Amino acid sequence: MYSADPKLDPAARPLDHLRWAELQAMVGTTWVPGANVPFDPVATAQAARLGLRVVVAAGRNIENLRKILAGESFEGTTIGPD
Repeated sequence: MYSADPKLDPAARPLDHLRWAELQAMVGTTWVPGANVPFDPVATAQAARLGLRVVVAAGRNIENLRKILAGESFEGTTIGPD
């Protein structure tokens, strides 16, 4: 995930970790069709209530997936309660 859409904002930077409240601020409270976000506002709020930890990463990089499953440092974003 990025701080903004990198296709529209050249200053967008990758984010290693987000709290659910930070993601909620990014996605807002109303679904916008075509929004470039991993979760809609309803799913974001529900995941926050449940205290889930979610990893957002590219699915084609098998070595990166192995690192995620092994609990090693990986390329992607962790979203969670902390």
